[in-house]
Amino acid sequence: MNELLTYLVSRLSFLYNEYDARFVDSRVRGPDAMLVLETGNLRLRLVRDRSQLFVDFQSAENPREDYWFSFDMIRQLLTDEIVDSAEMDDEKAEFIYDHFSTIADAFSASKRNETEKKLRVYEHARAKRLFG
Repeated sequence: MNELLTYLVSRLSFLYNEYDARFVDSRVRGPDAMLVLETGNLRLRLVRDRSQLFVDFQSAENPREDYWFSFDMIRQLLTDEIVDSAEMDDEKAEFIYDHFSTIADAFSASKRNETEKKLRVYEHARAKRLFG
């Protein structure tokens, strides 16, 4: 959890400093951990799994445990660029900062269904690329 909190403070503090994000869930299982923050209509899940950090996104309206979209899918939604990895680094954190308003808008009530539909198509295409 310490690594996750350190990353949040050092790279994603804008979430609570500028967007009033609040903590809505957390879990620790040995060295792995998860934090969920919510701001407006968007939830972000920070995950530490096997020494890797990830950020996933979902709508805050009717959130489901299994309905998260990884950073690489969000980046593809915004840029049409296919990213090989969802593991977080400084450049990806900066991308989230630079595009946060657009990401949040994509999950607004009027756009959420269309956004999630596109993201599911991207996930299906990624699975075909990776597993044939």
